[in-house]
Amino acid sequence: MALERGEYQEIKEEDLEPDEWKKLSKFLERVSQLCEKKYLKNYDIDESPPSISENKFKPNGWIGTYPGNVVIKPSRITSSEYQQMKEELTGWLEFLGPPSIEAFLPFFPSEILDLDSLLASYSEMLVNFTEILLAHGLLKEVKPKVRIGEEVRGKPVFKEIMKLKYRDPTKIASQHAEVSFRSLSNFLLSRFHAEVTSGLERISEASEFLKNELRPQLSYHYDFLGSEVPSNLLHKSLEMDFLNPETLDRARRESSPQMQEIVDLWEAFKGKMALELDIREKLDVAIKPMSKVYELWCLKKMCDFLSEVFEKEPEPPTSFPWKFDYGRGKNLYYNKRVHARSRFIKSGFGKYPGRPDLAIEVSDKIIWVGDAKYKPRENIGKEEYMRFLSYLVDYMPASKKSPGFIFHIPSSRGEPASIKIPEIVEPDYQISRVPLTPSNVPKIQDRLTEYFDKLIVR
Repeated sequence: MALERGEYQEIKEEDLEPDEWKKLSKFLERVSQLCEKKYLKNYDIDESPPSISENKFKPNGWIGTYPGNVVIKPSRITSSEYQQMKEELTGWLEFLGPPSIEAFLPFFPSEILDLDSLLASYSEMLVNFTEILLAHGLLKEVKPKVRIGEEVRGKPVFKEIMKLKYRDPTKIASQHAEVSFRSLSNFLLSRFHAEVTSGLERISEASEFLKNELRPQLSYHYDFLGSEVPSNLLHKSLEMDFLNPETLDRARRESSPQMQEIVDLWEAFKGKMALELDIREKLDVAIKPMSKVYELWCLKKMCDFLSEVFEKEPEPPTSFPWKFDYGRGKNLYYNKRVHARSRFIKSGFGKYPGRPDLAIEVSDKIIWVGDAKYKPRENIGKEEYMRFLSYLVDYMPASKKSPGFIFHIPSSRGEPASIKIPEIVEPDYQISRVPLTPSNVPKIQDRLTEYFDKLIVR
């Protein structure tokens, strides 16, 4: 039975079996290494990675399914609200397509770890299958070859010798069997080992621990690729299309039963590593900061509001950070430094401008900035407000009553009976703190759509 906790609840070592605690500890070491190296900085993740200290597991806001049969769930929203968020994000990501799914992937380090673990598993299976194949022998083609020279190699070919008698009596024609290993299946075998080797080298760089763990497998792949037959086939194999179903069918037809297993393994390997993942399962199982799930859900709702205003769906973004293009100079940005619109930080000080969670651009001007906070309004800190105000000042002029929203989850103490939009009204800027969760979207959806409609056309 799974041990379930909230995203900020600690779990003591004695709550788990020793082997479960060991698996969890090993997993978290890899998460920490990958997060520090890439994810936290590149994707504006505020939370520290989940960790273990003083014999306690601290999720630090990262939900999902962990080794050791540990499930961390969101506690600041209801389970039905979280389920609805997942449902909406699943369909939306499928609409956005593979490029955006791959960009979305870095928010889910465990998915990368799953793929890395998967790669190590494929490596192990390939090693085992290769050993079985080598015990039976690589596929070879034996072809008769006629040689003309001054000495006999193999069987004399009297018909050719008679022809040579009149042209050059010093030459003799003979025939011998030439063995070739240049079969389609052997090319595929070399390619498979090369791709697995490249992948293992990549994940080995994450830490000394991983390098030591994977050293025996890497050593085997290096030795195999350095042996006579694969080394002669490798360069050509890298140019061949082994994703083509017809090519794979040909390889199967010419292969021994042992090699056919490797062809099947290759096909499964390429299917998994191409990120053909079930998005719903990924959202359920993979660990991720709940703050990012909320942030992305708020982005999805903004796309919904603007699609109603513009009466069209945006063009799906092709790279991260995301830009949702509604046409005619109307864009919604997510987590993007809009360098060309920075009034001070970039143009004046020559530094990178900030990355607001959300920003609307119309006719080459930022007209609205938004932030999403997975916390009630009373828990939003001074530094967070100051950073948000820096976005407003840097991206929008002070003379236009420039608006900004902070989306947040409702307070446990309850929200005001009516939500003020704008809430803080100044001559220069107008700021609104808007509680936004699936349960209260129906209450404010029309108001927000109307608000953005007026904002766009003003």
